[in-house]
Amino acid sequence: MKLHSIFSHTAAALALSALLLSGCGSSRYHDPDLTAAFAAQETTQGTAQGAAQGTAQGAAQGAAQETSHGPGANIPAAPETSPEAASPANPEVSSGPDSPGPEIPAEAEPQPVRLLFSGDIYLSDHVLNAYDRAGDISGVLDDGYRSLIGEADYFAANQEFPFSSRGQQAPDKQYTFRLPESRVSLMNEIGVDLVTLANNHALDFKEAGLNDTAANVMDAGMGAAGYKNAWYEEKDGVRVCFLAFTEWDYSADEVAARVREEKAGSDIVIVSMHWGEELRAEPTSAQERYGHALIDAGADLVLGHHPHILGGLEQYKGKY
Repeated sequence: MKLHSIFSHTAAALALSALLLSGCGSSRYHDPDLTAAFAAQETTQGTAQGAAQGTAQGAAQGAAQETSHGPGANIPAAPETSPEAASPANPEVSSGPDSPGPEIPAEAEPQPVRLLFSGDIYLSDHVLNAYDRAGDISGVLDDGYRSLIGEADYFAANQEFPFSSRGQQAPDKQYTFRLPESRVSLMNEIGVDLVTLANNHALDFKEAGLNDTAANVMDAGMGAAGYKNAWYEEKDGVRVCFLAFTEWDYSADEVAARVREEKAGSDIVIVSMHWGEELRAEPTSAQERYGHALIDAGADLVLGHHPHILGGLEQYKGKY
């Protein structure tokens, strides 16, 4: 299958066990360092979103593994027996000490939920021209990729550019990216549910560009997480927190502290890290240090992007 250059880092599907989410309960931002649009906005997202803790297989496409909901799952109560039903007038109902009692229905088998993650997405002129020629996203993504995305319950991607017409261009950068706000609908057509905005191009047009981007993607119905700004999803009392950081802006200790803070109020914490070296498949010592520190702090899954090629997968203390 061909990709037409939309993912500069090949899309990697990690299918994880089911714990939650076919809708949303609450989503919010908080970060004293950033301004209003990216610092405080409540929103709701559509149905069929999923997040989970568990196992990931494969390098590029993964497969789902089923698991029980664990403590706190709803177990159907035993059917009530009325006094009349247990009376001598109803001899078929046994109520003595040797009675086996009412049968408790078995708990329904949980259904697997699939999370899909992509690395860096940049909508270059080449991509936009292909989209415009076709008139829709089929000019950019072929049937294979659209099918893969469509099968996912929740798709998170690293958006490596701002949607903004404001802000001062970052000085001394060889490449700075941005797209007009009108193009945000392409992310909807791709099928993205959540974007991560912590990367080396998120601040190409300073905080104004970043704040505009967060507001624009949220207005389009997607979630956004970046730097200190968490994104939350909640379903049936299970709360998932998404965090996104870069290796260069925050130390491993700082990110770990934020993970501990969020773990205190969330059942699952997923961390997206922009790290490593471009075109290097092997992890650096810094990546190992960050990854282990975040798992030790309570993260349930650590995702990585930036090298623009697929890297390895490590299981550490039972987590990936």
